[in-house]
Amino acid sequence: MAKLEMRNSKREDMPIATLAPVRDFKDLVAWKLARTLRILIYVLVKKLPREERFALNSQLRRAAQSIGANIAEGFGRY
Repeated sequence: MAKLEMRNSKREDMPIATLAPVRDFKDLVAWKLARTLRILIYVLVKKLPREERFALNSQLRRAAQSIGANIAEGFGRY
């Protein structure tokens, strides 16, 4: 797991992976983690009991998709 940067941390304390230039939202650690979370939620939804599957399925999937979409949209504003 990537080490998170603190606001007051020095650049030499940061891992080399975070020093790479961010050219696209796909380079962001947050977007990569959101993608992993989305995949895990999809696996979880398949394991829900049948009576809960229809109530929670679409809501969980839409919420998981919106995380990555919101990160990409926020990145595009700059």
